[in-house]
Amino acid sequence: MLVGAEMIATSNGIAWMALSAADFLLTETVLVAVLIMAALGYSLDLLARLAERRIVHWSGREG
Repeated sequence: MLVGAEMIATSNGIAWMALSAADFLLTETVLVAVLIMAALGYSLDLLARLAERRIVHWSGREG
């Protein structure tokens, strides 16, 4: 959702850079932006899972 909002509502950021690069057919820039967004998303997901394991240490355990 954040990427979509960034593409619509702002004139800066990684998603906006990818969108504007697509207008000028700068494929390399679009691919780099997509890879950056993917790496950030994956990293933030791992960080959230680690935080959940530390904070909610009883999660997933029965009994």
